[in-house]
Amino acid sequence: MIQLNNEFERIINEIDITSNEIMLRKNTKFLLNALFISKEARNYFGEEFVNGFIPIKDIKDKIYKISGKLYID
Repeated sequence: MIQLNNEFERIINEIDITSNEIMLRKNTKFLLNALFISKEARNYFGEEFVNGFIPIKDIKDKIYKISGKLYID
């Protein structure tokens, strides 16, 4: 869980600082995969347990700020 939180931070930061379309597409896919894993963890372990490791509200706020740079097909 801690690693997943670190991965969210890394991916969001990379999307925020880059303007290369290929990198943005790649990191968007990584972000979608991390969100899927987070969802599965919430379903399996429960919302409160996962929130102890991954502050989803903070992650959602950061994703909202970079949403204009995401490539969703």
